[in-house]
Amino acid sequence: MSNSESTLISVIILNYNGKDYNGKCLTSVFASNYSNYEVIFVDNNSTDDSVRIVESMFGANQRLRVILNGKNLGFAEGNNIGVKYAKGKYLVFLNNDTEVDPSWLLEISKVFSSDRNIAAAQCKLLQLDDRKTLESAGHYIDYFGIAHIRGENEVDLGQYDNVDEIFGATGAAFIVRSDVFNEVKGFDSDYFLTFEETDLCWRILERGYKIVFIPKAEVFHKGRGTRRSTIANDKNVYLFCRNRLTSMIKNYSAANAFRFIPINISILVIHSANTFAHHDDKSAKAIINAINWNIVHLNDIINKRRIVQSMRKKSDNFLFKNGLI
Repeated sequence: MSNSESTLISVIILNYNGKDYNGKCLTSVFASNYSNYEVIFVDNNSTDDSVRIVESMFGANQRLRVILNGKNLGFAEGNNIGVKYAKGKYLVFLNNDTEVDPSWLLEISKVFSSDRNIAAAQCKLLQLDDRKTLESAGHYIDYFGIAHIRGENEVDLGQYDNVDEIFGATGAAFIVRSDVFNEVKGFDSDYFLTFEETDLCWRILERGYKIVFIPKAEVFHKGRGTRRSTIANDKNVYLFCRNRLTSMIKNYSAANAFRFIPINISILVIHSANTFAHHDDKSAKAIINAINWNIVHLNDIINKRRIVQSMRKKSDNFLFKNGLI
């Protein structure tokens, strides 16, 4: 084993009714040319026979460990459970509707070993059905938490082939040092899914670490392959609006929280009214419910905020000035 392959990497794959994707995903992962890795396959109480299929196809592979959750815990807590079983120095959260390039883990190891202050990263995400087109080269957020994706739907001509610092890493192929993941308390289990990786990245950056984009670690992503068939649109709207507002309350300094959160709430109310006017009653209601959830749970969010703010080493101004937000 070479020095570049001496670090154990844990690949955590979360599954919920993903029988149409798991086989190709795991086949590609097990073809990786990196020798020191394990695969933690976490099932969120699927009902589609996907666990049986995975065990029949890959059960003899000693790298694989299958974890069964008794209910659907969502992306955040489902992956937190996977981390409890992971032994690696680096944690790779990989969506099951992906296929990976054989050298992806080796490229991850090279970048992380080059700088101890790199705490998290994203692989180059390309579209599974059009492998010359980018899905994401990382993202940043604006003052109201809206994510802006670098390279989305651009033809990959090498324009993002540098190891760049980014604000956020997309959860489809997201790497975090295990000690840093535990240091910042992992994914917020209340999020279920949507915005959980952005929230985690926000906390990592405030702690003073770097997050980077790794262009040579290529992952091909179907893009909401399993979510499209299992999560209704109004549920997505609700979770996105709810979790984004929660993150602003938790992570902003007091001054910027008072500055941006009221504006964000006003924007959400206007958006709800416009949505209602276009006869999408479910989405309009989802937006208002997202605001109300944060009001009802404000004490719990404030308690989380105290923990986040007590750990931060970098100000919001650091994020603003460095173009990461």
